[in-house]
Amino acid sequence: MEVHKGFYGYPCCPSWLPVVVGNCKEKSISEIWNSKKYQKIRESILDGSFRFCDHNACPKIQGYQLEDVKKLKGRWKEIYENKETHLGEFPEEIALCYDDSCNLSCPSCRSEKILDIRGKTYEEKDKFTNQIIELINTIQNKNQNLLLRVTGSGDPFASPLYFKLLKEIDGTKLPNLQIILQTNGLLLTPNNWEKILRIHNNIYTISISIDAATESTYSQVRRLGSWSKLQNNLKFISSIVEKYQIPYFSLNFVVQKNNYFEMIDFVKMAEKIGNVTDIFFSFLNNWKTWPDEIYDKQCVWKRNHKEFIQFIEILKDPIFDNSIVHLGNLSEYRKSALNEVQKKNW
Repeated sequence: MEVHKGFYGYPCCPSWLPVVVGNCKEKSISEIWNSKKYQKIRESILDGSFRFCDHNACPKIQGYQLEDVKKLKGRWKEIYENKETHLGEFPEEIALCYDDSCNLSCPSCRSEKILDIRGKTYEEKDKFTNQIIELINTIQNKNQNLLLRVTGSGDPFASPLYFKLLKEIDGTKLPNLQIILQTNGLLLTPNNWEKILRIHNNIYTISISIDAATESTYSQVRRLGSWSKLQNNLKFISSIVEKYQIPYFSLNFVVQKNNYFEMIDFVKMAEKIGNVTDIFFSFLNNWKTWPDEIYDKQCVWKRNHKEFIQFIEILKDPIFDNSIVHLGNLSEYRKSALNEVQKKNW
């Protein structure tokens, strides 16, 4: 379950499954989790239609990564065979996306820097953050596993609220808690890492959003970022991934007109960093930051785009066969690119 701006709950990324299942100010996460609307969505998964999902945007659907029901095991097999739509008391994964505070102002995401530190809205979010901390402890007392994602809306170290949460959680007493740190990496420094000492062994994934392979492109797509600082931090992050045996270290690249030509070099860069387990590519979502006509100019994956052919040429490169590369909702374009290669070889 994901909690977004205004405390609206979604069962998945709203760009992939755009259905609000409840508001966390009005109902508890537990109540929303087994609401009628949530159960309807589960029905659509069990019947294989996924009718509430955007099939063109979802990387799991586009990337042919949906689970084979014949290979389901344990609790998942049980849920499928019994067509269960009413599940346990709490979700096993919660993504915190209700605070937009960030040290960057990427043009595709926002028109200016957002840093919420005071006022009524901040106080409401602070109250909810405290509720999340209580919920984490409640779930632990019930001996349930929880995967906590922080954050899909800003940066966990730039946001005073998310950083507070990370510092206050005592992971040494929460063996069933795993945490995904989703960050731009600029504030994941040795100093800040020590401030979250008690959750070091709870970190399951460190996911870094970069969207570039050179300083010049980075300065365009990650406004207010520092390429040199990022490179230093990536070395540090790689070292803690190894030291603490963190299972996953992923780099993210959102494809757009301003950066698609660096996709190949991005994979090469990731390979040089060391300990990177996954590289995720996805196309740029329309967050309504730009007018539609400006957004459309960024959509090189659209067949009517003047740089579509160049985009397809890049996807022909065998570097994308690397097992750590995940093309997600770009998979169909890679398939088209490879079909062109096969036709030329006939």
